[in-house]
Amino acid sequence: MPALPHHRLAFPLCPLFIFAFPIGNVAYAGTLPPGAPCSPAHDHLDLISHKFVSQCSDLTFCRTSNNDTIGDFNNTLSGGEGGNGTCVPRLCRRDEFPFGYDHEEDIYGVDVPPDLPPMCAQGMYCPDEGSGCKSVLLPGQKCQMGRDEQCDQRYSSAWLSEPKDTVNSTIDLAVSSRDGDGGAVGSSGSDFGTEKVFRIPSKLHANELGADELKNGTGGANQTVRVLCLLQTCTVARIGVNEPCIFENTTYASYDAQGVLVEYNIYRDNCISEGGLFCGVESQRCERKKELGRACTTDVECVSFNCMRGICTRSPETPYAVAPWQYALTILTVVGATASTFTILMLLHKRHRARRYREIGEYYSEQLRFRNAIIALHTNAAEVLDSESDLPIMHRYQKNK
Repeated sequence: MPALPHHRLAFPLCPLFIFAFPIGNVAYAGTLPPGAPCSPAHDHLDLISHKFVSQCSDLTFCRTSNNDTIGDFNNTLSGGEGGNGTCVPRLCRRDEFPFGYDHEEDIYGVDVPPDLPPMCAQGMYCPDEGSGCKSVLLPGQKCQMGRDEQCDQRYSSAWLSEPKDTVNSTIDLAVSSRDGDGGAVGSSGSDFGTEKVFRIPSKLHANELGADELKNGTGGANQTVRVLCLLQTCTVARIGVNEPCIFENTTYASYDAQGVLVEYNIYRDNCISEGGLFCGVESQRCERKKELGRACTTDVECVSFNCMRGICTRSPETPYAVAPWQYALTILTVVGATASTFTILMLLHKRHRARRYREIGEYYSEQLRFRNAIIALHTNAAEVLDSESDLPIMHRYQKNK
């Protein structure tokens, strides 16, 4: 099997919901209203967006006398079963705010909330078509594509082993080898295609299991495991290192704001995620994820989940680690900048104060000169007047003598 192209995006074990876009021969969601005749043979997943598509609208599903039960989940992949049906309102919903349900106005112009179908209770799930809540599935049962919540996660607390007695309840987890067009791949010469059983302790009922840790079969520490819908089968992700594994690589496509087609690769496998493992595309065995600087081809191979130009690099959300010398340099820079600013402001203030003091001194000196000049002028004028007024008296006095 060829390696995955590294230029496509990949995300580990996370649900992705993308609506159908008009691409080529993409089948659009149906528009038949409630009560219209339909055929479940048209129920399928869109090849590009993997959105559930049927003849009925997003608010209804095609109901027949045969789809009241779980049925064959492969029907949503290649088309539903034949027969005639009727579009009826959906009986359940997955999301709190489902698509297609708009607010309406009454005769007084007041918004009326839409009549939403109920959400399923704990231990139940709503299928893609919304045909009603169903009990979660046991490992080994068929599930719909990418719907991990359809599998009973409480079974992740049990462990895989050979049964020691007939008292223990068993669930067949046989993974048969399939052909190469999208099925699980068995490993020849190993026990991967042989039957294994999901053993539940006799003292606990299956529905009472609530723990989420699994004892590693090799004697290692407890590992957190998941039950996921892998290749349309509820599978316990508990495969250890160097053990045969299966993986699922799904490509989603959509248009961005500029109208450019963007593809996303969703890679999933049944290796223990807490152990830093992934299912190798070529080896089909659980391998340890690679550290920074190691060669890689896809994001899933790296611990950082970021393969850039064939090298494992830090993920964009990784916090930057500041070295001690960088802290010291930053502190010295801040202190130096503060001291420099204080010194410059103090010198500028001192120069401004000296210039102002000099201006005030010059002003008062000038005022004193003006005052002295005025006093001198006044004194001279008074002396002149006195001399002129005294001159005739002196002259008369001399004549009388």
